[in-house]
Order: sequence, then structure tokens, then C-alpha cells
Amino acid sequence: MPKIRVALVDDHQLVRDGIKALLRSTGDIDVVAEAGDGREAIALADKAEIDVLIMDIAMAGLNGLDATKRIVDKNPKARIIILSMYDSEEYVVRSMHSGARGYLVKNMAPKELELAIRKVASGGVYLSPAIGDAMRSQLLKQAPASGSIDALTPRQREILQAVAEGLSTRAIADLLSISPKTVETHRSQLMQKLDIHDVPGLVRYAIRHGLISVG
Repeated sequence: MPKIRVALVDDHQLVRDGIKALLRSTGDIDVVAEAGDGREAIALADKAEIDVLIMDIAMAGLNGLDATKRIVDKNPKARIIILSMYDSEEYVVRSMHSGARGYLVKNMAPKELELAIRKVASGGVYLSPAIGDAMRSQLLKQAPASGSIDALTPRQREILQAVAEGLSTRAIADLLSISPKTVETHRSQLMQKLDIHDVPGLVRYAIRHGLISVG
């Protein structure tokens, strides 16, 4: 019986080590690759032979939701499970619309991780029981709310995260290989879309929507 090849994407080595220890006991689920942020995850997904990718949401540089969307846009067959501390409807809906096949809350029972991996590896969808029956039954039918963060382009979300992480216009331009003027244009457009007109407001918005974490 072929083994299930899993990749772990989380910016905490301790979390990755814990997941590896849990999966080691299964005998047929192998962790074959690891990454510490969303950009590394995209590169990893291009190179490694992976059956299931487990992706954290809140990571510096590029968050898990935007990384998931980029991976799935390039490879619609990619099987990604979002692993998050959030159990709110908004995060779950956004994860599914980003192309994830599963959503797990970090306080799950260890056995649940194994069940989710097996379900997604076989082509199914797995949603944590902590999410709630009503939400799970309606989830895949829902469209992103108008005026929400989903109204932003991928580039605007990327710049929003970078601004919220405290990067300067020049640093963002260098990171994304675009001009400072282009950065300022995107920032102005996202502020207009979100009706937020100062950096502290953008930081609070990014925290609420899981683009960056605190603590």
C-alpha cells in the first residue's frame, strides 16, 4: 500500500515537530517536506511530490490563505488542509474559497489529524467537527461576502500583509520586485476598498482577518 506523502507549512518548528511525531505512529503517512512560510510553501509545492499539504494561516511574509490560492490556481488538483487556531465562519469560508480541501482547528484531537489527511488524500473534503454542523452543511454553497477582504486582489492582500507587518514602501517594493510607486498605488486602492485610511487601521484589519498574528 503506497504511503501518503505530506508536507507541513507552519512558521513554528515546534508545531511541525509535534505533527511529525503524531504522524510517525501511523506507519503509512510520511512527512516528506517542510516550509516555514507561504512563499516557501509555493516553491515546495512546485518541486516536491506531495499528496496532502497542511498549511497554517497566520505566517509572516505570505499568509496561508493567499499561499493556498496561488498553489491551487496553478494546480487545481492540489490537496491542502488549513490548520488554524480560528474556528470562526469567516476563516473557514475563506479557506474553502481559497481552494483548501480541509480545515482543522489546532485544538483538535490527535486522531482527527490522521482522519483529515486520509479523507483529503482520497479526494474528499474534511471540516473539523469544532466548526459546527450547520456551517459545514452550508459552507461550500457560500460565496465570499461583497466588500470583504476577498474583494482585494491577491497583490493588494499581499501588500496589506506587508504594511501590517511594518515593512516600508521601499522594503515592500524590493520584496515584490515592483516599484515604490506601484506599492503606493495598490495601498491607496486597498484603503479605498476597505474604507480604512491609516496604517494602524490596516494593522487591526489584518489581525482580525488572520493575515498576521499577535504574540
